[in-house]
Amino acid sequence: MKSPLIFRLLFLNLGISSLLFQTLLLRELVVSFYGNEFFVGVVLALWLFWTAVGSFAASRIKKDPSRIKRDLVGVHVFLSFLIPVLSFLIRFLKIPGTTGGEIPDFFSSLIFVGALLAPSGLAFGSIFTLGAKIWVQVGEAYFWETLGHILIGLVFSFFLVTVPTLPVAFLISALNLALVSLLLPKGSKLPKTLCFTLGLLLVFFSVFCGKEIEFLSQGWRFPNLVHQENSFYGHIAVTESEDQYNFYESGLLVGADEDYYGSEFLVHPTLIQHSDPRQVLLIGGGWNGVLAEILKYPSVEKIDYVELDPQFLRIVEKYLPEDLKKAFSDPRVQKHFVDGRYFLKHADGTYDVVIFNLPNPSTALINRFYTKECFEEVKRITDPKGLFALPLSTPTDYLSAETENLLASVYKTLKREFPQVRILAEENVLFLAAKDADAKNAKNLNVSEVLKHWKDLKLETSFLTTAELEYRFTNDKNTRIQQILEANREAALNSDFYPAAYFYQTLFWQTKFSFLFAKILASLQQPLFWVLVSLLLSAGGLLFVWRKPSLLSTSNVAVLTVGLGGLTLMAMEIILIFLFQTILGFVYSRIALLMALILAGLALGNFGARRFLRTVSRGLLLVQILIVFYLFSFLQFIPHLTSEIHFYILGIVAGVLVGLIFPLASNYTADLAGSFFGALLPSLFLIPLFGVFNTITLLAALNLIGTLLLLRRRFGR
Repeated sequence: MKSPLIFRLLFLNLGISSLLFQTLLLRELVVSFYGNEFFVGVVLALWLFWTAVGSFAASRIKKDPSRIKRDLVGVHVFLSFLIPVLSFLIRFLKIPGTTGGEIPDFFSSLIFVGALLAPSGLAFGSIFTLGAKIWVQVGEAYFWETLGHILIGLVFSFFLVTVPTLPVAFLISALNLALVSLLLPKGSKLPKTLCFTLGLLLVFFSVFCGKEIEFLSQGWRFPNLVHQENSFYGHIAVTESEDQYNFYESGLLVGADEDYYGSEFLVHPTLIQHSDPRQVLLIGGGWNGVLAEILKYPSVEKIDYVELDPQFLRIVEKYLPEDLKKAFSDPRVQKHFVDGRYFLKHADGTYDVVIFNLPNPSTALINRFYTKECFEEVKRITDPKGLFALPLSTPTDYLSAETENLLASVYKTLKREFPQVRILAEENVLFLAAKDADAKNAKNLNVSEVLKHWKDLKLETSFLTTAELEYRFTNDKNTRIQQILEANREAALNSDFYPAAYFYQTLFWQTKFSFLFAKILASLQQPLFWVLVSLLLSAGGLLFVWRKPSLLSTSNVAVLTVGLGGLTLMAMEIILIFLFQTILGFVYSRIALLMALILAGLALGNFGARRFLRTVSRGLLLVQILIVFYLFSFLQFIPHLTSEIHFYILGIVAGVLVGLIFPLASNYTADLAGSFFGALLPSLFLIPLFGVFNTITLLAALNLIGTLLLLRRRFGR
């Protein structure tokens, strides 16, 4: 008998609504977390936790078709109102103890996100379990849900990524109300016409009032908002305060409309040390004064200015004063709207001066500009007598352990590629690096020569005087901080796949809320990684020889295998998101597609297992061996990830392998529980503490334990 159309639509809508709403929540909460991608793991983990609770609660409901249909109607009505309400609340409610531009306190974040996700997670978690109770074709239900995931992943990634959140939220609500009208039995107290009317009203709001409502609600998050929109790279907001415009990207304050003070103290202490700077590369932050200051040097012939997001620069340009706007139209300025790492990798020729003007490494997107791989690329394109300038915003009068490790990590990483690194420290720390080991590059910080050159140029500046410039070069803080960083033995090198500076930056901000928690996190980095791996494998070995058969019963091993599969797949999703952002830099516009393709792989694996794997014990053992092989192969393939398609293929393969498990040992709650830990642990602890390679090695060790247990079960040990 063919399955009723209504149930296909139910699970198709579940796939569409859940992934779309999850993506919208991720996008909004990333703004609340100021662009910090590791909090994506917190969001996914807590979403999965509440979904598991909702699924478990629904499984306790008796199999009464009429009652279950009423429950499904109630859940969808609840969701149709909840989705836009939550979208409002995310903007209205602020994480306790935070101000603009800061990473939130860890515990406050957990409470905030946990409370916010509970209603929607419980609702979405209950739908699949309730539907499966009266439509027993679970495999087909998975298929229609996954089809919904794939469809909305494609649509969102290519058509909806720049659409404001609230109009899309209204459309999700209308979709759920339309489904309610189909689920309603005859004679229901809730008229179908009312559902259709409410749905049409929501569509009307989405099409005709969505942008106005979006702007109003974003104003709660950004007081004195004058402009906001989404681009392919993040959310852009502009606020006005006391005749000053402030610009935000994904919630992070990136600057004001003019910053002559900061621009002068970045550009001139750098360029004045080169006797004849002609070719200059500027990555990031040239719009509010830096470009204009570089252009004051008569020797400069060309400035390659690299910005990732053309939409951001187009918006910024509207609010800049006229003298800064002129810098964009200067014929010496060549604007490049491309990822900075991509530009470095493919740049031809060399530069006399390279300047990074970027925020601190508080996100994976920014951290990739402070890594040894990035510095290798900078070194390649820097002239033998050239200079590289890299600022960091940290206190300089007192260095806490967290601040010292942040600075030391960047300093040590920079020193690996540039034999000479000097520090200028005042309001912040400016690293000045040279390729020439014997430092014959023009002035070489000979203060008298530098000052003479400065006077000869007769540049007009608003804040930087000759006396101030001399003080910058002779300040005793320069030597003191450099000695501290040279003596540091704790800070790790920062790399693309081991984001140490990202971790230290997070600790640096956490000290604002709790020194104790920051110390606990830092202490976790000290235990030897291989000790943890050895303990895991030893535990697996003990279980393998355990003589109590009840502990390793068929049902227990099956539940463990499902939970381990969910953990592995979600951990790989977090790792792929992190690597995508690190290597390509635009995961914001592709996260829905990546998640959808992983789920598509899950469906393919589900189908393949039902068709080809007939024996449960043999099938589970084969799948576990394949997962271990995949993880070790993934380790070898990481250095060769260069294209979007690589990430999509790896995501699909991971989904297929884990999808093979569920028809053999289906346990929806165990899957969600494992997925919860798979999202939480890599994002908050494993990747920051041990790096990507060691995190995958730990996953492989866990799956080896699962393989050992299945071997024992298979051969009757």
